[in-house]
Amino acid sequence: MKAIAAFREAYIQSDWADPLSYTGYEGRKLRYQVLWAWYESTAFRDLHKWAQAYRNSYQLYRYIRNIYNPAFRLVEFWKMMIWGGMLDNEAGDKGAIPIKLDKDNEGLRKPISQLWADSNWEVNKDIAVLWACSMGDSAIRIVDDPDHEEVRIENVHPASLKELTIDSRGYVKQYEIEETRVRPDNGKLATYLEKATREEGSETIKFETFADNKPFAWNGEKDSWTEDYGFMPLVAIQHNNVGFDYGWAEMHPLRSKMNSIDDLASKLHDYIRKVIDPVWLFNFNKPKNSADTTMQSATATSDASAPGREEMPALYVSDEKAKGQALVTSEISIAETSAEIQNILGEMERDMPELQMDIWTVGQDVSGKALAKARQRVERKVTQRRPNYDKALVRAHEMAIAIGGEKGYEGYDGYNLESYTQGKLKHYIPNDRIIFEADPFVEATEKRLLWQTVAEAKNAGIAPETVLRDFGWTDEQVKEFGVQRLAEIKLQQEDVVDVDPETDEPITQ
Repeated sequence: MKAIAAFREAYIQSDWADPLSYTGYEGRKLRYQVLWAWYESTAFRDLHKWAQAYRNSYQLYRYIRNIYNPAFRLVEFWKMMIWGGMLDNEAGDKGAIPIKLDKDNEGLRKPISQLWADSNWEVNKDIAVLWACSMGDSAIRIVDDPDHEEVRIENVHPASLKELTIDSRGYVKQYEIEETRVRPDNGKLATYLEKATREEGSETIKFETFADNKPFAWNGEKDSWTEDYGFMPLVAIQHNNVGFDYGWAEMHPLRSKMNSIDDLASKLHDYIRKVIDPVWLFNFNKPKNSADTTMQSATATSDASAPGREEMPALYVSDEKAKGQALVTSEISIAETSAEIQNILGEMERDMPELQMDIWTVGQDVSGKALAKARQRVERKVTQRRPNYDKALVRAHEMAIAIGGEKGYEGYDGYNLESYTQGKLKHYIPNDRIIFEADPFVEATEKRLLWQTVAEAKNAGIAPETVLRDFGWTDEQVKEFGVQRLAEIKLQQEDVVDVDPETDEPITQ
């Protein structure tokens, strides 16, 4: 794939008036490079061919660095929240990706488990989220591997998606995958191209493969073949769907603030360097009143890779009244500049509540109320993001199981392509799965507070059920509590034999 040296802001901006700039292949490749560089914290480094044009486009400080860059934290947070953790090897209703099934479909757990094992999904699930969150897009391809008699789900890097046609439901209608590979016949690098197309109304999928734009049998057998799948064996994932065929990365709307804060912070850090190592003016017996300061030249050399940040030589004058004096202004307030940086950080945390530390700990408040309140926006956001991933993975499961069963691969007995069309592969990943693990200490404190309140209400003649509803219990939970309470009262009454006339206390068996 040809590297892109030019930077155009239109490639980053999703504009309905100019949709091709955002969705076009060349523009997307550049966008993915820029966004991945943010994740790596190398966005301003000249190791990228577009870096200088990027800095110029946004009028950024020449020596800007990624200092307060939140991209890595954002991506790692979403890796935890989407499919983070260990898989249930039996594809049960626990683990990082819990599977819910109808009673008639319990047999699906075995093929899903087989698919995860063959696909090394324990590891690759997090790569799918990493790519989608950091760059906006990802894809899962269903791979039919007759040589190994297995079917797998594999991640497709978004920069490999040369072309993608998606219908209104988000289903892929055709695709082209392009990437650099080693040719199996001569060991040399070549541009691999795979096309998958389907005629309208046909069940047949046509696959074609090319090397440097010429038909080539990468599988060692043929460069073109067909499969009667009835579906395109690829699902696209958009981290944040904003209505285009390609999505937004989580950091997408933060770019302006991220540029501004790193621009300001880099200047502040370099100012502090100059305060620590200033230019000095001295009186000296042998006057020297000229100097080649490194600030006069912006050309970097092997000895001075960042001339604007290097120490400058001292200046000497013959005036006997002159004293040593640091030539650094004291008019710049480090405290005020730092406060402005904190203001921008605060704005980013308001935009992205998952960046706030309060979602992990809230001072000394152990009641859990402050913690729950701090997490509310984050939890709602998580429940909004998860379906983009979960529904795509479920479709990939269904396609893979249908293919595996049709081809007679081990672990997929009883299923075939008709199972897909007849809805026999339906299952889902619950969106209400745990977001934040409960703190045992906070949980115990909450329970103690609850039952203390119930006891106080009971002594005041208030029904415990009323208090439980105030604490958020559902009618079903309250009803179950009432049944248990009546049973305990009945048991106590059955145990009473008589009453002691002297003490007026019940005598039990």
